[in-house]
Amino acid sequence: MQQNDLSAKLALNARLGDIEIDDDDPFKEDLLKRKPYAEILTKVLSIYTHGAVIALNGKWGTGKTTFVKKWQKMLEKETPKFNTVYFNAWQADYLDDPLVPLIANLQDVRKIDSNDNSKFENLMKAGAKLAIAGAVGFGKAVIKKVGGELVLETLSSVADECGNLFKKKVDEFSTQTKSMEQFKTELTEYVNWIGSENALVYFIDELDRCNPTYAVRVLERVKHLFEIPGIVFILSIDKDQLENSIKGYFGSVIDAEEYLRRFIDISYNLPQPELKDFCGHLYDYYNLMSFFEHTKRIEINNQSFKNENVLFLSAAEYICTFKQITLRQLDRIFALTAIALKEFGPNHYLFPDLFFFLVYLKVCFPVFFENISYKKLSIQELMEEIERIIPSQMVSDVHHASGNYNARSFIYTVAELLVTYTNKELKTDKGLVIKDPEEHLSFKTTKIDGKQLLHSIMRFNNYFQGGDCPIEHLTNKINLLDNFMN
Repeated sequence: MQQNDLSAKLALNARLGDIEIDDDDPFKEDLLKRKPYAEILTKVLSIYTHGAVIALNGKWGTGKTTFVKKWQKMLEKETPKFNTVYFNAWQADYLDDPLVPLIANLQDVRKIDSNDNSKFENLMKAGAKLAIAGAVGFGKAVIKKVGGELVLETLSSVADECGNLFKKKVDEFSTQTKSMEQFKTELTEYVNWIGSENALVYFIDELDRCNPTYAVRVLERVKHLFEIPGIVFILSIDKDQLENSIKGYFGSVIDAEEYLRRFIDISYNLPQPELKDFCGHLYDYYNLMSFFEHTKRIEINNQSFKNENVLFLSAAEYICTFKQITLRQLDRIFALTAIALKEFGPNHYLFPDLFFFLVYLKVCFPVFFENISYKKLSIQELMEEIERIIPSQMVSDVHHASGNYNARSFIYTVAELLVTYTNKELKTDKGLVIKDPEEHLSFKTTKIDGKQLLHSIMRFNNYFQGGDCPIEHLTNKINLLDNFMN
């Protein structure tokens, strides 16, 4: 990718586009190493040829949609092939009834080498009758408004109204029941007409993003109308978020987990992705090497800027793994990094590990980042907030650290943050510049080893030597407040 192409592509909302899926080998670019899970789930499908509802559970932003689309193409290449349907429920939640898109998505699933459309037309007619039967009005109320006040009609008229209303409801129920049975019959005939040894696999994606009413209606339609032999539904969801939608519809008193069990036969948790390879992919995608590996930058000061790319990527992998960051958040971090780096000249210092940590805070903890940017915190408050957001494991085992970036490395990153935040050499509790490992910090730590932090501050103080490296040099660029460099 050329530098000017990158400039044209990047904007404040820059993000990774849809990953292209190879028709012949859907998992060819398997950055998250998820092909084995698709193979396991395919074996599950071969068992449930009679039909089932399978929940594919994973947190928002962990790549479920990409996985589902890759798996869908993989199923279409199986022998015998699976007929598949993909429905993004979120794109249709402006509709009152999901029955329309649920049926509409079936029209592309046809019998091989057949142009016969009659089976689908019969299915549409049955669906239309069902929709009409379910939309009949509720009749007149027995309480009427007279002279601006609500009053009951005479007992006899109320009895008549109640009798008529009850009869109407009985008729409506009978009509709707017959319509439901007719719809199921037509749907069964349609699935049988398609003809396959394997089940029709119907993917429903982004259900947890829909408004609560629509999400519940999708579940109810699937359960009561589409539960026939030969269809397997795959619900790609964040179970916790969908349960929140259910509570939003029925109220917090409902047991949302138990409610979901009524609809789901099997629940499969998609394992969290390994982020190392994805970090490398984003590094290439956003062309970060054009900054880190620029010849002019390396020529100006080969020692200071040596291996910046390695330190940046190592810090990214370490921090994101411990913080269980989502793929969507990681993409936003790398996109913002690519934009902010445009504001650095070839001779500007960066501190790649600290830079990544600050961009991470900007994306995931914006209030904390703002407090850092505008110096709203004391050193003690800054330290407390850092220790609040990091897990203890992230800074443990400093004496057995290994690898390019580890617990000891992260503590050094924290030391960089503390020194650049004050823009002066940090001092001891006695007001002296920290130069002796036996001295004590002027602030307290809980999770981070105080001695290790003291040692890291000494190292950075020695490098810093009272020079001018304010944290604003980094935060202003991350906030896009400096001019872009040519």
